[in-house]
Amino acid sequence: MGNSAFGSSQIGTTNIGGSTGSMGFGVTTTDDDPIVNSKGKVIADDGKTDGKIYAVREGVKDSDITKSVADGNLDYDNLVEYESNSGTRQDMVDVVNQDDGRGGTKDANNREYGGIIRDGKVIELPPGPVGVPGEGAVATQNQNGVRTSDSSFHGHPSGNIIEGSKATLGGSTTTRAWTQTPSQADINTSSRTDYVFGRGDGTVYIYNSSGVKATIPQKRFVTPKQ
Repeated sequence: MGNSAFGSSQIGTTNIGGSTGSMGFGVTTTDDDPIVNSKGKVIADDGKTDGKIYAVREGVKDSDITKSVADGNLDYDNLVEYESNSGTRQDMVDVVNQDDGRGGTKDANNREYGGIIRDGKVIELPPGPVGVPGEGAVATQNQNGVRTSDSSFHGHPSGNIIEGSKATLGGSTTTRAWTQTPSQADINTSSRTDYVFGRGDGTVYIYNSSGVKATIPQKRFVTPKQ
């Protein structure tokens, strides 16, 4: 992962050698290999039973996947494998949901929560400092002890500030909010499959050093719609 930034507009300074804890994790894996589209719905299965789960890659049509499965020539380059253990996925969600997704100016919704996945377990890292939407500068994350084999995940805050008022004639409002997609710093320092949870837009962005590879609604991240 290197010296990186969990990037919305600012990130937390974290040290895995510091006050970290191991979250509980489930043992449930998929019985088959579902393929999940960008709406969080299972659209196919790859026919194997090795407990993997896939998202449809950005830019690939659902119909291309279902047809290739039916024809028996599924191209795995059109898929993105992500964390197969539903218990681990739930632990990730529990960490980022310390931001309740309701925006506003309270501290919990204007800082980043996240951690790493190591050997199937979620290790939560200390949250980042509280920032102000539109004013925060990217801070460098302390990566001491983090391995290149660790997948990382973090939330981008839902906090926002609404300025102005429509109550007056000709009035308008301006909303300042945190960027929800992975930052360029996130992408540049990714060493494998990583995750950004946009707490403001409810989207999980699955990415690596090449950019965003797939998206899934957070509400379908743990349990896809059948």
